[in-house]
Amino acid sequence: MDNECRCARNVDCDSGRCEGYLPNLVCEARLANGASCNENSDCSSDYCSWSFKCDDAPVAGPATGTDGGSSMTTAIIIISIVGVFGIGLAAYFAWSKKAQYTEVPTDVVV
Repeated sequence: MDNECRCARNVDCDSGRCEGYLPNLVCEARLANGASCNENSDCSSDYCSWSFKCDDAPVAGPATGTDGGSSMTTAIIIISIVGVFGIGLAAYFAWSKKAQYTEVPTDVVV
């Protein structure tokens, strides 16, 4: 199929890239290195890096790429830790404020 033709799967397209949102999927050309991507089939190199950019496929070896994946993972871990700490701190202050209240009598004597 040519570009802009309707498709259901990547294999339906000559380029091997079926893009869009259901039900409006169309064939599109693959992207050059440096372009934004969200899956390997978006790129002419067949590799979408962890930083969502088309790049040359990494050479097999240690899991430390130059695509920013390790720094992205570090950032996610730090944000997660700060988030958990923030939730814990908010729960602590909510609980300690509750302990400072005095009970209001609900019995009314007339």
